[in-house]
Amino acid sequence: MTRETVWSDSFVVKNIQNVHYMKIDVVKFDDTKNFRLWTCEVIDALNVLNLYDTLKLQEKPAEVDEKVWKKMNRMACGCIMSYLTQDLTFDMMNETSARKIWETLASKYLTKSVENHLHLNMRLYHFQLKKETSISEHINIYTKLLADLANLDVVIDDEDMALILLSSLQNEGYEIFVLTLINGRTSLSYKEVTTALVNLKLMKKDKERSTSNRSTKVLTGEKVV
Repeated sequence: MTRETVWSDSFVVKNIQNVHYMKIDVVKFDDTKNFRLWTCEVIDALNVLNLYDTLKLQEKPAEVDEKVWKKMNRMACGCIMSYLTQDLTFDMMNETSARKIWETLASKYLTKSVENHLHLNMRLYHFQLKKETSISEHINIYTKLLADLANLDVVIDDEDMALILLSSLQNEGYEIFVLTLINGRTSLSYKEVTTALVNLKLMKKDKERSTSNRSTKVLTGEKVV
């Protein structure tokens, strides 16, 4: 395929049809996801449609007709906007340059991703169990925090995840549990910690149920075994 054929008006018309039939699935960006990862996925989608040059090049190539270049930009703008949640498209609805949309998004969210990275890291290293929070809720919050960091390409060693979770329990009466779990060990996995916490929760429930039954028997005059 020649360069002239690639940039021909008929090729662009064909690509307009491909946008409908060949659209690549990309999770919509909503300003909470990993912006860098999202941009990689969008670039892949634009490459499939031979539209990546609308982002890469600052100006229209000399060999490309002005009408063709405008059509390509409209197609690329449509693709990019379709991968954004509706509330993020308002400021760019009338934009006809794919590169300008791309630069606007980068100026807003690339810096925000770095800020989110620092904020989430601060939350991670100050993570503590609150009195009103159950252990199940605590683990769920921690899991969500780890997932948010993973979305920002932050890699945390499995043993570090385990130790951070254990450290978050130190101030809420789990000292004996923590010491028992780590005593004599040379390594510890995140799965081992979460499994031990779930088992501890079940044991506490059984103990509470048993205590409740004994109290009921005492009140009703039944013989307590």
